Amino acid sequence: MISKSPTITFLKKYLPYIICLSFILAYSTLGIIRHLHYGSFGYDLGINDQVVWRYSTLQAPISTIDPYPDKTKLYEHIEIVYALIAPFYWIWSNRRMLIVVQAVVACSGRLAMYLLGKQKKLKPGINLALMFSYLAFYGIQNALWFDVHSSAFAVVFLAWFF
Repeated sequence: MISKSPTITFLKKYLPYIICLSFILAYSTLGIIRHLHYGSFGYDLGINDQVVWRYSTLQAPISTIDPYPDKTKLYEHIEIVYALIAPFYWIWSNRRMLIVVQAVVACSGRLAMYLLGKQKKLKPGINLALMFSYLAFYGIQNALWFDVHSSAFAVVFLAWFF
């Protein structure tokens, strides 16, 4: 019987996590660089930043640049995800935190689907190829590149639900 090398054993065990972490770092870095070079769209990012900040300070989610500045954000959209992200503002109260959290959450959704594929006994090579193709897909890149939106979080909740 041929013994497996420790490198192959390590890669079989940790390669999905390494791929996921690589995409998290890439998407976070690209998003932050875009924001720091004034490439982010201040309207969407500004509204979401104000809403998350207000949630983090336990205030009503009102944004001064929203079309309805005298109403709460819940008047126009029901986006509970921002209330879940608000505790991260206690650690780092900055728009860049939103960009990083979105990248982490979006990439972790594919990790959930990888674990589901592993549980359903999908071949490891196919499972890794699906993981990589999802993370490298243009739609995911565009969602993570274009500021922060609640729709980027929605798919992840469904993935972890399954």
